Amino acid sequence: MSRPREVLARLFSTPGPAVGIEVGATRVSAVALAWDKGVPQIVRHARAELVKGAVIPSPSAVNIHDREAVTDGIRKVLDVLPGRTTRVGLTVPDVAAKVSYVQFDKVPTRTADLERLIAWQVRRSVPFRIEDAQLAYTAAARRPDGGQEFIVALIRRDIVEEYEAVCRAAGVHAGVVDLTGFNVINAAITVAPMAESDWLLVHLAEGYCTLAIVRNRDVIFFGNRPTGNMDDVADLAHQTAMYYQDRLNGRGLARTVLVGDLNGSDGTLPAMLETRFGTPVERLGATSTIATPGMRPGGLDLLAGPVGLLMREHLPAA
Repeated sequence: MSRPREVLARLFSTPGPAVGIEVGATRVSAVALAWDKGVPQIVRHARAELVKGAVIPSPSAVNIHDREAVTDGIRKVLDVLPGRTTRVGLTVPDVAAKVSYVQFDKVPTRTADLERLIAWQVRRSVPFRIEDAQLAYTAAARRPDGGQEFIVALIRRDIVEEYEAVCRAAGVHAGVVDLTGFNVINAAITVAPMAESDWLLVHLAEGYCTLAIVRNRDVIFFGNRPTGNMDDVADLAHQTAMYYQDRLNGRGLARTVLVGDLNGSDGTLPAMLETRFGTPVERLGATSTIATPGMRPGGLDLLAGPVGLLMREHLPAA
């Protein structure tokens, strides 16, 4: 029999969503996840293409330009999934937000004081009023001198409301809204063997690319930019490699995980990454520990964001 305290904990805790949705620049994706004897399994997934220009991700302008098209896309993918759901987790493009790092020699003990200090630190680095933004942060690496770093994401509230509104119009509530890139990292941690040393994630998304470096489960670098061709990706990779060596005391990467649809590339991206970072490149699904029955090779790449969102409560212990 459960103790009363345990019963209350279950009654007043909200379970995570079982359906994840990603709204990107050219498509809407959805996935339903279930667990069988401790093993995660994708029970159904779906994608719906969007008309060009329906979604144009930006941190400082309207993102959803054709609400009817996006709403219809969400309805279409939900219709493919089993059962009926009213609550989903939602990931949105990284370039709809601004991500930065702050560090403190001494961290305030009160949460409200910490939030005010973080907001004051990042207010000049964003192209909008901090008062109009939704701010989220999490502790990152602890410095050798005892200081603490935080990774901070800011997105305009009206932009969040755009994405929430199309979900409501499709008949579901987005109980969790997060950036796709953060959850692609979650997916890489949960579905592929972890490296004990530094490793690099390269997420080739629709119209942008995100690179992240993880050290001991801490995201020590997170950068992205809009991309029109592979030259843009190569430039971001070069800047990341230089920053890693010069500012992050880079000791060498154990692996590079490449996530994304490479159909639009010229096929040279893996070779370029291997040359630039000196480590073999692996695709996310190559060593997956998640069951993906009926999924074509590479299919997990296009669902990594919502999969990572659904699995983040099950991240392995650090």
